[in-house]
Amino acid sequence: MTRYRQGYRVEQLARKQLEENGYTVFRTAGSRGIVDLIAVDINIVRFIQVKKGQISARERQRLEQWKETIPENCTVEIWVKKPKKFYITKL
Repeated sequence: MTRYRQGYRVEQLARKQLEENGYTVFRTAGSRGIVDLIAVDINIVRFIQVKKGQISARERQRLEQWKETIPENCTVEIWVKKPKKFYITKL
């Protein structure tokens, strides 16, 4: 399985989990942007970078800098998939 396919599958697992919790989820497919998923509910917008393994220091720094530019009702999160669950870090 290609790395793209593996990443896509992990994104879909995250999307399913968010939708089960009432979020509307948008995937930023093919954009090569800073986040993979945008999850929205009535009170919050969550910008999420999904990883199957570790996030690089450069990617994390880029997310932390970008976080300073978004409104207060938004969060920037890193979701790392381990064998049994996602580990979520809010920046």
